[in-house]
Amino acid sequence: MSVRRTFTLLTASCLICITQANAAFYSGWAKAGIELPSSGQPWNAEGYVTNHTSVGKILYTGDSWSSTAPHVIRNNAEYFSYSEISRLTSSPFKGMEYYTFAGPTVYNGTAHKYIDFTLQMPGSSQKFSFGLKLNDYNNSIKLSVIDSIADPVIKIGNNEYQMQMLGFSKDNGNTISSSTCTSNNRTNSGDIYFQMKKVVPTPPIPTPATASITLGLMGLAALKRRR
Repeated sequence: MSVRRTFTLLTASCLICITQANAAFYSGWAKAGIELPSSGQPWNAEGYVTNHTSVGKILYTGDSWSSTAPHVIRNNAEYFSYSEISRLTSSPFKGMEYYTFAGPTVYNGTAHKYIDFTLQMPGSSQKFSFGLKLNDYNNSIKLSVIDSIADPVIKIGNNEYQMQMLGFSKDNGNTISSSTCTSNNRTNSGDIYFQMKKVVPTPPIPTPATASITLGLMGLAALKRRR
């Protein structure tokens, strides 16, 4: 079970609440990452992650019986302007670009099945991690979001938020899908959108003793009304 960490962002006044609430995130380049969880992977999965750019990573995975490249998964983080940072809690935002290539000669079961995409916002050392699943159908691959909400909780003003990966888009966020498919020997690219999801506090569950006292008081009140 992951540990829930809370980061408090101070606000100076109600007038500049949104700006100051996101003061831990600055304008600039975010950083995207790719990690390979150890559990759940095929026993013969192979591949490696390396730098693609200074703000992105690339994964090569799968054993190919020809010189053709294995499956390729790549991401690059976005540049966030000051105005985009100030709107993080009010609307979905584009945080990454993605690119996939389906190797046509990859042996079945040799590609990693589970992949984590990470996002680190500019000005912050906190890493938000999201789980994805890679399905290999021999003639295509499918990349799906299976763990969309990152663990860290960020307190902004009087509210708490968690970052959520909404999915993949090819039309600037007008339509967003939780999965994307790529046919063999083809490439596929687009954007990945996120949102800051407000945490709704869970009401406390009364203990048996508390419930008994509450019912007793309600019964006493009803008795007084009958008198």
